[in-house]
Amino acid sequence: MIHQSIKKGIEFINKSQLPNGSFDSYSSKSTKFRNTTVHSSPFFTAIILSCLNSLDSNRDLELIKKKAAKFLLTQKSNNWSFNYWTRGSRDSIEKPYPDDLDVTFCALAAIYGYDQTIISGKVLADAVGLLTLLEAEVGGPYRTWVVSNDSAPAWKDVDCAVNSNIAYF
Repeated sequence: MIHQSIKKGIEFINKSQLPNGSFDSYSSKSTKFRNTTVHSSPFFTAIILSCLNSLDSNRDLELIKKKAAKFLLTQKSNNWSFNYWTRGSRDSIEKPYPDDLDVTFCALAAIYGYDQTIISGKVLADAVGLLTLLEAEVGGPYRTWVVSNDSAPAWKDVDCAVNSNIAYF
Protein backbone atom coordinates (compact mmCIF):
# COMPACT_ATOMS: atom_id res chain seq x y z
CA MET A 1 0.00 0.00 0.00
CA ILE A 2 2.66 2.54 1.01
CA HIS A 3 4.85 1.61 -1.96
CA GLN A 4 1.95 2.26 -4.35
CA SER A 5 1.30 5.65 -2.72
CA ILE A 6 4.98 6.59 -3.03
CA LYS A 7 4.98 5.49 -6.67
CA LYS A 8 1.94 7.67 -7.41
CA GLY A 9 3.57 10.57 -5.56
CA ILE A 10 6.74 10.25 -7.62
CA GLU A 11 4.67 10.15 -10.82
CA PHE A 12 2.92 13.36 -9.75
CA ILE A 13 6.19 15.06 -8.85
CA ASN A 14 7.69 13.97 -12.17
CA LYS A 15 4.77 15.55 -14.07
CA SER A 16 4.99 18.72 -11.95
CA GLN A 17 8.71 19.30 -12.39
CA LEU A 18 9.53 22.06 -14.83
CA PRO A 19 12.06 21.52 -17.66
CA ASN A 20 14.71 23.50 -15.74
CA GLY A 21 14.38 21.12 -12.76
CA SER A 22 12.44 23.48 -10.49
CA PHE A 23 8.90 23.33 -9.18
CA ASP A 24 6.35 26.13 -9.24
CA SER A 25 5.16 27.51 -5.94
CA TYR A 26 1.71 28.96 -5.41
CA SER A 27 0.42 31.65 -3.10
CA SER A 28 -3.02 33.00 -2.37
CA LYS A 29 -4.49 35.72 -0.22
CA SER A 30 -7.50 33.44 0.32
CA THR A 31 -7.58 30.94 3.18
CA LYS A 32 -9.39 28.64 0.73
CA PHE A 33 -6.41 28.98 -1.62
CA ARG A 34 -8.33 30.54 -4.51
CA ASN A 35 -6.96 32.92 -7.12
CA THR A 36 -3.46 31.58 -6.73
CA THR A 37 -0.35 33.29 -8.01
CA VAL A 38 2.47 31.20 -9.46
CA HIS A 39 6.01 31.95 -8.32
CA SER A 40 9.44 30.54 -9.02
CA SER A 41 11.58 29.91 -5.95
CA PRO A 42 14.49 27.57 -5.24
CA PHE A 43 13.12 27.15 -1.71
CA PHE A 44 10.41 24.69 -2.79
CA THR A 45 12.75 22.75 -5.04
CA ALA A 46 15.16 22.41 -2.10
CA ILE A 47 12.42 21.14 0.21
CA ILE A 48 11.16 18.65 -2.40
CA LEU A 49 14.68 17.39 -3.14
CA SER A 50 15.38 16.97 0.58
CA CYS A 51 12.26 14.82 0.94
CA LEU A 52 13.06 12.75 -2.15
CA ASN A 53 16.60 12.10 -0.93
CA SER A 54 15.18 9.83 1.80
CA LEU A 55 13.39 7.49 -0.62
CA ASP A 56 14.70 4.26 -2.10
CA SER A 57 16.04 5.10 -5.52
CA ASN A 58 14.76 4.14 -8.94
CA ARG A 59 15.42 5.51 -12.45
CA ASP A 60 12.54 8.02 -12.44
CA LEU A 61 13.35 9.30 -8.96
CA GLU A 62 17.05 9.69 -9.80
CA LEU A 63 16.18 11.79 -12.86
CA ILE A 64 13.88 14.06 -10.81
CA LYS A 65 16.57 14.50 -8.15
CA LYS A 66 19.31 15.13 -10.70
CA LYS A 67 17.27 17.85 -12.41
CA ALA A 68 16.35 19.45 -9.08
CA ALA A 69 19.98 19.47 -7.89
CA LYS A 70 21.14 20.87 -11.22
CA PHE A 71 18.56 23.67 -10.93
CA LEU A 72 19.63 24.49 -7.38
CA LEU A 73 23.25 24.71 -8.47
CA THR A 74 22.27 27.33 -11.08
CA GLN A 75 20.80 29.43 -8.27
CA LYS A 76 23.83 29.74 -5.97
CA SER A 77 25.84 32.92 -5.73
CA ASN A 78 29.63 32.91 -5.88
CA ASN A 79 29.69 32.49 -2.08
CA TRP A 80 27.03 29.75 -2.15
CA SER A 81 24.18 31.88 -0.81
CA PHE A 82 20.73 31.46 -2.34
CA ASN A 83 17.80 33.81 -2.88
CA TYR A 84 14.12 33.14 -2.24
CA TRP A 85 13.30 34.06 -5.84
CA THR A 86 14.70 32.25 -8.84
CA ARG A 87 17.47 34.46 -10.18
CA GLY A 88 16.29 36.48 -13.18
CA SER A 89 12.62 35.66 -12.58
CA ARG A 90 9.85 38.24 -12.73
CA ASP A 91 9.52 38.11 -8.94
CA SER A 92 13.24 38.74 -8.46
CA ILE A 93 12.92 41.91 -10.52
CA GLU A 94 9.57 43.15 -9.17
CA LYS A 95 10.15 42.22 -5.51
CA PRO A 96 13.92 42.03 -5.05
CA TYR A 97 15.10 40.41 -1.84
CA PRO A 98 18.65 39.92 -0.66
CA ASP A 99 19.86 36.33 -0.41
CA ASP A 100 18.86 34.65 2.84
CA LEU A 101 20.08 31.93 5.15
CA ASP A 102 16.76 30.07 5.11
CA VAL A 103 16.89 29.16 1.42
CA THR A 104 20.68 28.90 1.55
CA PHE A 105 20.80 26.22 4.22
CA CYS A 106 17.76 24.34 2.88
CA ALA A 107 19.43 24.24 -0.54
CA LEU A 108 22.78 23.19 0.91
CA ALA A 109 21.12 20.40 2.91
CA ALA A 110 19.21 19.19 -0.18
CA ILE A 111 22.33 19.23 -2.35
CA TYR A 112 24.33 17.44 0.35
CA GLY A 113 21.61 14.79 0.67
CA TYR A 114 21.68 14.31 -3.08
CA ASP A 115 25.47 14.15 -3.50
CA GLN A 116 27.80 14.81 -0.58
CA THR A 117 30.77 15.37 -2.88
CA ILE A 118 29.28 18.63 -4.19
CA ILE A 119 29.62 20.23 -0.75
CA SER A 120 33.39 20.66 -0.74
CA GLY A 121 35.60 22.23 1.89
CA LYS A 122 35.35 25.53 0.02
CA VAL A 123 31.55 25.38 0.13
CA LEU A 124 31.67 24.70 3.86
CA ALA A 125 34.11 27.60 4.32
CA ASP A 126 31.71 29.89 2.42
CA ALA A 127 28.82 28.70 4.62
CA VAL A 128 30.81 29.38 7.79
CA GLY A 129 31.76 32.79 6.39
CA LEU A 130 28.08 33.62 5.88
CA LEU A 131 27.26 32.50 9.41
CA THR A 132 30.09 34.55 10.88
CA LEU A 133 28.97 37.59 8.91
CA LEU A 134 25.36 37.22 10.04
CA GLU A 135 25.61 36.10 13.64
CA ALA A 136 23.47 38.15 16.01
CA GLU A 137 25.75 36.96 18.81
CA VAL A 138 29.00 35.03 18.64
CA GLY A 139 28.05 31.46 17.71
CA GLY A 140 24.46 32.38 16.83
CA PRO A 141 21.64 32.83 16.50
CA TYR A 142 21.95 34.12 12.97
CA ARG A 143 20.16 36.87 11.08
CA THR A 144 18.01 35.85 8.12
CA TRP A 145 19.10 38.20 5.34
CA VAL A 146 22.52 38.35 3.70
CA VAL A 147 23.02 42.10 4.09
CA SER A 148 25.74 44.35 5.47
CA ASN A 149 25.81 45.46 9.09
CA ASP A 150 24.77 49.00 8.12
CA SER A 151 21.49 47.81 6.53
CA ALA A 152 18.09 48.89 7.82
CA PRO A 153 16.90 47.12 10.99
CA ALA A 154 14.09 45.42 9.02
CA TRP A 155 16.74 43.27 7.28
CA LYS A 156 18.38 42.18 10.55
CA ASP A 157 15.67 39.89 11.94
CA VAL A 158 16.48 36.66 13.73
CA ASP A 159 14.01 33.90 12.90
CA CYS A 160 13.59 30.60 14.74
CA ALA A 161 12.69 28.65 11.57
CA VAL A 162 15.71 30.02 9.72
CA ASN A 163 17.99 29.05 12.59
CA SER A 164 16.38 25.59 12.69
CA ASN A 165 17.22 25.10 9.01
CA ILE A 166 20.80 26.22 9.66
CA ALA A 167 21.03 23.70 12.49
CA TYR A 168 19.52 20.98 10.27
CA PHE A 169 22.30 21.45 7.72
